[in-house]
Amino acid sequence: MQEIPLIKALQNGDETAFKALVIMYRPMVHRVIFRMLQNDNDTEDLVQDVFIQIWQSICNFRGEAGLKTWIYRLAVNKAISHLRWKRIRSFMSVSGNSSKINSEDRIHIDKSSGFEKLAQMDSNKAIIMAMQKLPANQSAAFMLSKAEGLSNSEIAVVLNTTIGAVESLIFRAKKQLKESLENYYDESIS
Repeated sequence: MQEIPLIKALQNGDETAFKALVIMYRPMVHRVIFRMLQNDNDTEDLVQDVFIQIWQSICNFRGEAGLKTWIYRLAVNKAISHLRWKRIRSFMSVSGNSSKINSEDRIHIDKSSGFEKLAQMDSNKAIIMAMQKLPANQSAAFMLSKAEGLSNSEIAVVLNTTIGAVESLIFRAKKQLKESLENYYDESIS
C-alpha cells in the first residue's frame, strides 16, 4: 500500500489499514527496541505500546518526515524512556538486581568448538554490558547507525536533533564502547 493512501486510511480509522501497517513495520519496531533493551519481555510490551500510540496519534501525523521515520522516532523514544525509567528504578533499588544481565537466552552461536563458543559468549556479554552503560541517546544513535544502517541525517530526524549532534553522539558512543571493552578485556585477561 502506498504511504499517503495508508496514512489517510489510518486517519479515517480503517482497521484493515492499521493491520497492514503493523504487518509492514512490526519487524522493524521490534528489532530497534530489542537492540536497545536486550530484553524480550520488555521489547514485546514496548512494541505493543508503539502501535497503540500510532493508532491513537495518527491523526496528528503532519507528514513533515516520512511515516517510517516517524515510526522509528516513536520506537526509539519509547525505548529511551524505558531505559531511563529502568536506570532510575535500578538506582533507587537497594538490591540493584534489576540491572543485571541474563543474556544466555539471547546469544546465538555457530557450531564451533567449546572454547570458541565460550569466547563468543564472553564477547557478546561484554558488548551487551558495554552498550547498556551508554547514555540512552548515544545508544540510540549508535544502534540506528550501525545496526539499522540509517544515515546521520535520517538519525537526526528520528532523534529530533542536528546532524552534528548525531555525529557527536556516535563518536562518544564509539569512544565509550572502546574504553569499556578495553577495560573489560584488560580485567578478564589479568
